[in-house]
Amino acid sequence: MPKSSRPPSLSPWTPEQVIAALRKTSGLRYLAARELGCSMHTINRFISRSAAVATVVKELKGQRVDFAEGKLWEAIQKGEAWAICFFLKTQGKDRGYTERHEYTGRDGEPLLTVRYVNDWRKETPALRGRPAGDPPALPPPGPTNGTPPE
Repeated sequence: MPKSSRPPSLSPWTPEQVIAALRKTSGLRYLAARELGCSMHTINRFISRSAAVATVVKELKGQRVDFAEGKLWEAIQKGEAWAICFFLKTQGKDRGYTERHEYTGRDGEPLLTVRYVNDWRKETPALRGRPAGDPPALPPPGPTNGTPPE
């Protein structure tokens, strides 16, 4: 529990008053603050310091989410395309209803792994003294680098 510069007993509001304001506004913090005549910071302080207030806030948020889900389900049942599309994009991902496709290899592994051999970007004794980021000079043509001998 964070400490404050002012003891909780000096607050003009009680947790019960904050809970009542939150219930009146369906848990909307700015509106509850306006109802009490305080700042939202005060409401948030009560939430962080009072388990009872925090529990009510969580309960009211759950009720708002349930309400919104109910309205979404009603829209789906009416055949509203936006609602069906939203539902499938958020809840039907396992069936391919997404806007973004994620491609992975077997068991979630990357499709391609690049391993650098003789990576010129790493510091080596031969590269000391060169400006950072410059590749080393290419070797002269010859049988060791794939060019046929003359």
